Amino acid sequence: MAGTTPFLVALFICLVSGESMAGPPGGVDSLSPLALKTTPALASDVVLGGTMLGSVGAGAFAGLRQGDWRQLGSTAGVLLVTGGLTELTKRQVDRRRPYTWDPSYAAAGAADYCAGTAPVKPDACKSFYSGHTAMTAASSFSAVRSMHLSGSLESAQDRTVAYTSAALLTVIAGSLRVVAGKHYVSDVAVGALVGTTLGVFGPTLVH
Repeated sequence: MAGTTPFLVALFICLVSGESMAGPPGGVDSLSPLALKTTPALASDVVLGGTMLGSVGAGAFAGLRQGDWRQLGSTAGVLLVTGGLTELTKRQVDRRRPYTWDPSYAAAGAADYCAGTAPVKPDACKSFYSGHTAMTAASSFSAVRSMHLSGSLESAQDRTVAYTSAALLTVIAGSLRVVAGKHYVSDVAVGALVGTTLGVFGPTLVH
């Protein structure tokens, strides 16, 4: 049941209309900055790119060195599924990004933005859930889980360090997206859950 929780959460919010999510953020999402900041946004791109490159590279290295291509295959598959599910969810939910509430933004005062008013940029209505966070979690946990199952992480200490590193990368990516004004806290929380679940579950199937 625990493994299906992220998908149930995503499905539930998908069923919520874009109009009901059009108001200013409340609750934990009120902690999200409502202004676009390019530096943390670029930093999140670097974290995601580096994590994906490292995960795919680790899988290729394992294949070339040991002749075991399961790690590369599972990582690639997890990334494809995560990316597809993320884009599908974004299109269904149409949640406006935090920076669109900035008074300097063209449609800041449009209450029906995304739900009725055409967005200035389509990407402005793809806040839920965070793709950067989901993909970072999926790639890092997929690589770690594959190494674990293949016996590369021999000691409990090695496994602790590896899984902790994957979690830290996910937290860093998500935090940067919030600080950048690209996502709400709930966006990155669900993205982390979805990416981690797929990252752990995918290699388990393959191995």
